Amino acid sequence: MLHVQLDRAIVDAQEVQASVNYIKTKVGEAVSAFQPDALDVFLVGPAALALALGHRWNALPSTQWYEFQAGPGMYQRTCRVN
Repeated sequence: MLHVQLDRAIVDAQEVQASVNYIKTKVGEAVSAFQPDALDVFLVGPAALALALGHRWNALPSTQWYEFQAGPGMYQRTCRVN
């Protein structure tokens, strides 16, 4: 399990891109080390972050994405990127 948590809220587009670079680097390092066939990503964050991550998810294994639903306090499957 890889846990990536940013130390503060994302406030603008520049921080979204910096966060995406950081997250993708950490995930890429884990993928290189462990060679998984697939990934599950549980995301709590702004939609802009999810969109930017999805746009840059090339060359990573097939990934099932989950989004946190605050109302029921649980994750829900949202999409799969192959």
